[in-house]
Order: sequence, then structure tokens, then C-alpha cells
Amino acid sequence: MPIIQGGTFSFLSSTFAILSLPENVCPADFNTRFTAEEKQEEWQRRMREVQGAIIVASLFQVFIGFTGIIGICLKYITPLTIAPAVTMIGLALFDVAANHAATNWGIAAGTIIFMIAFSQYMRDVGVPWLTYKNGKCTAIRVHAFKLFPVLMTIVVMWAICAITTAAGGFDEGDKGRTDLKIKLLQNSVWIRFPYPCE
Repeated sequence: MPIIQGGTFSFLSSTFAILSLPENVCPADFNTRFTAEEKQEEWQRRMREVQGAIIVASLFQVFIGFTGIIGICLKYITPLTIAPAVTMIGLALFDVAANHAATNWGIAAGTIIFMIAFSQYMRDVGVPWLTYKNGKCTAIRVHAFKLFPVLMTIVVMWAICAITTAAGGFDEGDKGRTDLKIKLLQNSVWIRFPYPCE
């Protein structure tokens, strides 16, 4: 299977290239000449072009994955090649992480501590889980910390931030508040059926 590392950032350069084409540059009188509906259509036209490019790139990755070309390439691409590539991607994303961490260093430190604890020290801890099999309930142990350390860190830190927000521990504009963008949750459509290639 092809792996996308830092996918949201890898598409930025091609997106900016598409948006800088002459037909996509905003005219000087864009705000005065166009109506709100025309502005929306102009924006959606550009986004459809970007989405089409991403779909074609994704189909190319699927083709590489299904044909087995990636397996042939892995004979020549060793960990000595992959490790510096992953390191460079991580270093390229470091400034984004540092900027977000700088908004609240306590939350950033807590996130790092929980991530290390879950992924390194608790990976072999089995969490009891009830299952129903052959007409009876049985308990099994699931290695949730090994499978979902990032997700569990997000859930735990969000819960801590929610409790701290409810207790009044954050200032009004603090980025750690869980109610800072509550309107996004209130206004979102929770169940909808997307159409193909939306």
C-alpha cells in the first residue's frame, strides 16, 4: 500500500501552483465587481480544479499500490533511504507543531507525556473488552495503547482541557479552551450523504 506522510502539507505546493495560474488569479476589482454568488462560484471552480488534481494523483498512487510496483521499488529503497525522508518530512512540519505548541505549553507537554506513556510504556497493557461469541459474553484483552496511542492521547488531552475549561482554568481567549470553536460543532451537519467526488 502506498503511504502518505504529511499528506495535508504535501498537496500545498501543487495547490498553490494551480491557484497561481493566470486564469485563477483574482482580478483587482474582485470585491466590487462580483456578487456574493459569483464570488462563491469562482471559489468553487478553483476548488473543483484542485480536487480533480488530487483525485488524479490519488488514482496514480492506487495504481502503483495495486500493480505491485511499490514492492519492486522496495527492493532498492532500503530503510537507509526511507529514514532520512521521514526525518525531513518531520523537520519540515516542525514549525507548524511548534507554533501550535507555543499557544499553550502545558497542553503541549501533557500531549508529549501521554504519547510517550501510551506508545512506549503501556503498549503491552491489555485493556479488558467484552465480546459476544457463540451465545455467551467473554472478556478479551485488547492492546489499545499499541493500536491507538495517538487517538487515545487526543481523547485524554481533550478531556483534560474540557474539565479545565469547565472549571474556569483557562482565560477567555486561550487556545486550550474546548468551547473556543463550539459553533463548528453546533452548526455542522452530523449525518449527510456525500455525492461521488464531492
